[in-house]
Amino acid sequence: MLALSVVAALVLAGLAAFRTHQGEPIAQERRAAESEASEEPGPEEAREKAEELAEIRAETRARLRTQEIIEREGEAKLTPVTGGPAPGWLGEKPFGKGNDWEPAIAADPGAPYVYVVTTRFGRHVQACNNCPRPAIVMRVSDDNGMTWGPVEYVCKCPGENWQYDPQIEVADDGTVFATWLSSGWHTWVSYSDDHGATWSDPVDSKDGIGWSDHGFLTISPDGGDVYVAFNRSVSFVAASHDGGASFEPPVRTNPQGQNRYYYHYNGVVLPGGEVVIAATSLPYDPYARGIVRYLVLRSTDGGTTWDQIPIDYVQEQPDCYTQGCRHDHWAGLSSIGMDDDGDLVYAYSGTRRAHRGQLTFVSTSEDGGLTWSTPQALSPVRAHGRRVVAAFNAVVGTGDGDFRVWWMDDRNGRGCFNVWYSTSSDGGANWSDEVRISDANSGAGYKHPCGFDGDYGDYGEMDLTYDGKAVAAWGEAFGYYGPGGTWINREA
Repeated sequence: MLALSVVAALVLAGLAAFRTHQGEPIAQERRAAESEASEEPGPEEAREKAEELAEIRAETRARLRTQEIIEREGEAKLTPVTGGPAPGWLGEKPFGKGNDWEPAIAADPGAPYVYVVTTRFGRHVQACNNCPRPAIVMRVSDDNGMTWGPVEYVCKCPGENWQYDPQIEVADDGTVFATWLSSGWHTWVSYSDDHGATWSDPVDSKDGIGWSDHGFLTISPDGGDVYVAFNRSVSFVAASHDGGASFEPPVRTNPQGQNRYYYHYNGVVLPGGEVVIAATSLPYDPYARGIVRYLVLRSTDGGTTWDQIPIDYVQEQPDCYTQGCRHDHWAGLSSIGMDDDGDLVYAYSGTRRAHRGQLTFVSTSEDGGLTWSTPQALSPVRAHGRRVVAAFNAVVGTGDGDFRVWWMDDRNGRGCFNVWYSTSSDGGANWSDEVRISDANSGAGYKHPCGFDGDYGDYGEMDLTYDGKAVAAWGEAFGYYGPGGTWINREA
């Protein structure tokens, strides 16, 4: 992660940008970020832990403070959604009325249940004096994403100060698995066998490796094998072979002596049991300045050993221009999908010329992730006389070569982001014309006819419902510090 002084500088820059926009200083967050930046770095792991804790505290305060300001000025209130739905889609709707960030979504492959989890800042679901802030909340649909139940906590977890980074997956028998990061740097795993009404006692999946950032979740179709990959300067994956009841010690997947920071994303378990997880590595010092490498982690022995298989490398990302975001915000984002035959599509974003726009690419594999095709760009290089920035993506597969992918880009203009959707029926060799599925022209102060001001969080997701329809979730906001919301759309 970033050096503390850099974290503070970026936080303060974001706050200053927001202050200028809103006309009000945010002195409290400035003093707090400066105080945390003054901590003395210790050994490597202690330094990473201190950096991330300072970042979480400063960003949480900033998001809560910006929410207060915008609410006071009357800009945060949700308004009626206008704009016709995209062809073949129902039309995007907000997850709820909260300040909701970084969603994940999963559909039951054998029943009409769909689950969305997100990180909620500020007002919670119900009065709770000893609940985390922010907290992971969830909504459940029992009709394939047509309608949604009430907002509920995944875990009230009394005594936890905060929760971030939710993930959710569903096994073939309907068991729902969730992970989240909490204070104390636990990456909890919990499961539900009653459609999210109750949850098992959380189990920490990363005991033995100390601090880590976001944990990403992969499960086998039967739910017996559960894998969690952790983001940090050393790549680790933990495995459970008893349905998440306990975890083996995390296994290191990268060589010694690398000056790289690893980000992991979703994964798949192939019909033969091989595990393939989407991953990225960025330069660590200086952070995110230089070549970005895209790869998969692959295991054939249940996570005892792992191979790193390179797919592509790209040049340094363009600096993020949305309010308050860090220079690395558009770097190193990837996703992987699998059809019923075990063929794979890997989606990612990058640029061939440093700082000169960014594209969304796909690469395919027909041998279980051992080899990968020449990358194919899906997003436009230029629009309206400028280079387009594409970032964030999600891909899912089904049947024989049926793949669906979405990504964000700003082809409609600077600060006019949208989510675009494309499909392939031949294993990713050819793709349909993209459809804009962030199709609401209003509904929040950050939404406009051209798009939305910026993303809200480092990822969104997509899955396929029991009846074969794509259902997607992502975040939109005024800027990096929000406020913003999780939005959902579903194929008709």
